[in-house]
Amino acid sequence: MKKIKNNQIKKTSKIFAEMFREYGAYDVLFGKDRRSLLRRYYLYRLEVYMAKDFTYANDDFTALCSIKKPLKLVENADKTISISGEREYSCLPLFFNPFFAIPFFFCVGIRQFKCAIEYVKMAESVSEKYYNPNTDCYIKNIGVAKSARGQGLLKSMLEEHCADNPVYLETHDANNVAIYQKLGFKLLDAVEWRGVIHYAMRREKQQSNVT
Repeated sequence: MKKIKNNQIKKTSKIFAEMFREYGAYDVLFGKDRRSLLRRYYLYRLEVYMAKDFTYANDDFTALCSIKKPLKLVENADKTISISGEREYSCLPLFFNPFFAIPFFFCVGIRQFKCAIEYVKMAESVSEKYYNPNTDCYIKNIGVAKSARGQGLLKSMLEEHCADNPVYLETHDANNVAIYQKLGFKLLDAVEWRGVIHYAMRREKQQSNVT
């Protein structure tokens, strides 16, 4: 897989929105009217922009993931210790761009935007209990196109980007819980939010097969 380029952010956001189109939980965040898919696209534009340093796609964009790797302590030449990690960008620059900000608020609306922020804050409060940025990979978003499912792409993305590191993720789809459990994840928490169940899951460090 390759890291996406800046000119692929829109494409990636559109595909993520399509991949998760059937998730019923998103009706709470994005509504059920004719603009719901467009709202998803714009909110994914924010997420993908912020995570562009750790968002990857395969050649035909049927498998996408935003996976943040653990922070690393780096000893510099002057013997000082610094923290190295993949950068998560602020979304503020997008809102200074009228070609994004105007259609974003026209489509998404203040009410749905506040709802999304509320959800993010709830998810962050849950992750603080279980996610360790110094040791864990964090799956911000991961998905496989419907046409490419059943080919092991989800497992291969985890192997490629997380290796044997511990992995933390969240989902609000019960079917996904079962899928991730088959891949070695354990369910840590299930939090109800506006009728949606938010699941927190983690896979411990994998045993290396190298002897």
